[in-house]
Amino acid sequence: GLFRRRGRTVCGTRRPHDLMRRTCALRTPRHLQTATRCACRFQSRRVVSVPLQKVDEEFSARAYLRDSERVVHITFPDEKRKRPLGNGRWHVRLLPMQLLWVEFCAVCVIHAWYDEKKGGLRLAVNDLNLEGVPNELGVAETLLLEVDGQLVPRSSSSSTPVLDGKIQIQLTAPHLPTVLEFAPGFQDVVQGILDSVLERLERSIVREVGKDYRQWVLERRSRSSDSIDQGQEVPLLSSNDGG
Repeated sequence: GLFRRRGRTVCGTRRPHDLMRRTCALRTPRHLQTATRCACRFQSRRVVSVPLQKVDEEFSARAYLRDSERVVHITFPDEKRKRPLGNGRWHVRLLPMQLLWVEFCAVCVIHAWYDEKKGGLRLAVNDLNLEGVPNELGVAETLLLEVDGQLVPRSSSSSTPVLDGKIQIQLTAPHLPTVLEFAPGFQDVVQGILDSVLERLERSIVREVGKDYRQWVLERRSRSSDSIDQGQEVPLLSSNDGG
């Protein structure tokens, strides 16, 4: 897989008629400003390319991506950490993470569906819940999570088909508690967590999607062959397209 990474942390102080964004490490001392809380936004982005086996058009990458449930299962293989909700949605529990002195587990809802306009798979995440974070910190109630991902076949005349993927995650804390605002290295730790989450997802996509696509082709060819022997037609796609 060929990939790039970009991450950014932006913090700001709210003043009347103005929103000044700056890095928290460069914040003006509290006694010299009128702001009362720090608003922080953390961002991370990954781009990935997955080469695929060249096959007949009837077993195209677009047909494979229409089976959004299958792609989600191989990307998040641990059945103990995910639960189907229907309509292309899953309740997913991520691996435990450490935030300064607190160990917590992020729980969210993943939505995957095939986007006809883009001709590929789309991914979104919402309903973030941080299990294990003390209520006294007042973080879980204020965090805003935005995730936008996609995986689409590359339009190319190359003999080797390629899936191009990208995913961006943004975490916003509109009212960061003072105890965390001035905690040494807090912003770096949060940024590292986001980068780690996307790195795991990227590794899973690169490692599993190409391999599963080959398996998917073999399964469909076998089903097609059996249906021909029996004089029947078997659809190439599953009926579950997500959204």
